Amino acid sequence: MNILVHSYSSVVIEVLRSTKERGIRVQVIVTESQPYATGQLVKDFCEKEQIPCKLVLDASVGLVMSQGEIDCVFVGAEAVLENGGIVNRVGTLTIALCAK
Repeated sequence: MNILVHSYSSVVIEVLRSTKERGIRVQVIVTESQPYATGQLVKDFCEKEQIPCKLVLDASVGLVMSQGEIDCVFVGAEAVLENGGIVNRVGTLTIALCAK
């Protein structure tokens, strides 16, 4: 399973950890998540846990998703709004539009 991860999230990290513990084989593709480069934190975690991981530029996420190799997307949430909206890092909307 190929998972696209956008930005760092402790919840996403725990899901990846649980996936590894259950023996589910995944490959993670993580965006840089500029300007804070939090994608590197996800990559560092994956390397420590021996989960295959590739870091990609934020601007290339549309290309990565259009290649049809992504099975699911994990994003964190800075905030979840009353109306169900999610506030997250720049680039999350692009990912949502490409996933349709």
